[in-house]
Amino acid sequence: MRLIRTVRLNDLKRIAICIFLYASFAACKFNKQQPDVNEAITGNWIVLYPDHQRNNDFQTALYAGLQDSIVNLMGLKLVSFVESGRFQLIDSLYRQTGSWQVKQNELAVKGGGKGWERFEGRMISFRNDTLQLVEYIPLKEDAARIVWFLKKINDNDKGAALFEKASNEWRKKPSVPEPKKQLANKVKKMLEYYALYFEVLSNESNYFIGRRAALPFRYYQHGAGLVPFNERDAFSRFFYNKEDASKAYDILEDAYLKDRKRPFPRGDDYIIEYSKFLRRLAGRIE
Repeated sequence: MRLIRTVRLNDLKRIAICIFLYASFAACKFNKQQPDVNEAITGNWIVLYPDHQRNNDFQTALYAGLQDSIVNLMGLKLVSFVESGRFQLIDSLYRQTGSWQVKQNELAVKGGGKGWERFEGRMISFRNDTLQLVEYIPLKEDAARIVWFLKKINDNDKGAALFEKASNEWRKKPSVPEPKKQLANKVKKMLEYYALYFEVLSNESNYFIGRRAALPFRYYQHGAGLVPFNERDAFSRFFYNKEDASKAYDILEDAYLKDRKRPFPRGDDYIIEYSKFLRRLAGRIE
C-alpha cells in the first residue's frame, strides 16, 4: 500500500509539473501575441479626421474658426512610425525626418514636418486598426480637445504600396536635367501613386483634400480640370528646374487633352472617380 501511495503521489507531482509548464507556455505565447504600445504604434498610418464633440460651447466656437486650417494641416496625410524611433511624413520622404517616442500612453513627435513639428497626444483607444489620439490645442485663454483618428495600413493592405520607397522614387528631385522619356515616366508614376491614394481614401474617408495630390488639377463634382502651369506649385518642385517642370506639364496636358474625348469616370463616390481618372491618364503616357 505504501508503494502504491508513493507512486500515486509521484504521478500527482508529474501532473502538477505538466500543468504548470503548460500554463507557463500558454502565458508566454499569449504575451507574445499581445504587442506592447511601441509595437502597436510602429507602422504606417493615414490620418483620417479630427473629432471635437466633447468641447463646451465656447471651445467649439473657437475651434470652428480654425477647423479648416487644422484639417488642411494634418488631415489625410500619410505617416510612418519606424521601429527605430524615426518618424516620417511621406510627403517629405526625401527632405525631412523626425523622431517619436511613447511614455505610458503619451505619444510625442518632434521635427516631423508640418503638423508634426512638436506633436503631443494621449492614446485613448486602439481598436480595429484605428488609433485615437487626444490633442489639446491652445485657443486664446482656453484649449480645444481634439481626437485624431488614425487608420493603420498593414503590409498586406492595398495602400501599403504608398509607403514603399519604390513607389515614391518620383519624389526625388534630380540633380541634373532629365530627358523626355524620364520626365514622362515620372509623370506617369505620380498619376499612378495618387490614383492609388484616392482609392484608399474612397475606402477610408468621407472627405477629400485636393491639395494632398501634388498634381495641377482642380476637382469638381464628376470632373477635374487642369490648371495653368505654375513653376512654384507642388507639381513643379519635383523637377530639376522650370524648364523640366514645363516639359513635364506638357506631357500631362497632352494626356489630359486626349482623355477629354471620353466621359469622366463614374463610381460610388467622387474620390473613386478621381482615382479612375488619374489611372486613365497614366495609361495614356508612354
